[in-house]
Amino acid sequence: MKREQELQSEGGSQRTCVGCREVCDPADLERFILFEGHLVHDVRGKAPGRGAWVMPRRSCLEGALKGGFQRGFKQKIQIPDLDELVEQMHQAMADRLRQGVQVGVRARHLAIGAIAVSESMKAGDVKLVWVSSQAGKSTRQKFITNADRKDIPVVDDLDGHELGTWLGREFVSVLGVCDKGRAERMMRDLKNLRDLVAFKG
Repeated sequence: MKREQELQSEGGSQRTCVGCREVCDPADLERFILFEGHLVHDVRGKAPGRGAWVMPRRSCLEGALKGGFQRGFKQKIQIPDLDELVEQMHQAMADRLRQGVQVGVRARHLAIGAIAVSESMKAGDVKLVWVSSQAGKSTRQKFITNADRKDIPVVDDLDGHELGTWLGREFVSVLGVCDKGRAERMMRDLKNLRDLVAFKG
């Protein structure tokens, strides 16, 4: 099963993590810029100016704060508290994921609910399946099995109530992403957010 597997991004140059100095795809990193000597998380990765890239992991963030950011920017900077930085990153990355889902609705890239996802899967349109952790056993088994058979990546531990809130509904049991590029971005954002949460709590 391709569960939790990150879809491969196309193109793009490599970046070096300032925390561990590993060369990575930019999709695996979070970008920071400097504003008046203070670190700013460039959550969209598009702000102008020199940037420093870091993997959202404890060891990498600690290394970045202990000198990696200063090397990357080639100047002294105001060093924030690690826990405060992590909390700010967590909120910004969660917002990025939520906004990505909402933009997906407006762009008609999403199938919402069991019936819509089933129809889209039959048509071969679904590139990523989200199944709520609170969905019924039969629903979970049906969509996870079908996705596995069709070689579609699955995310199966998301909160259906939170997902529903993002979409203006009470609860969403199943969500299908029908655009490859959006599926790739969502998987990237989920992976980075989970890497961060892995040590946040």
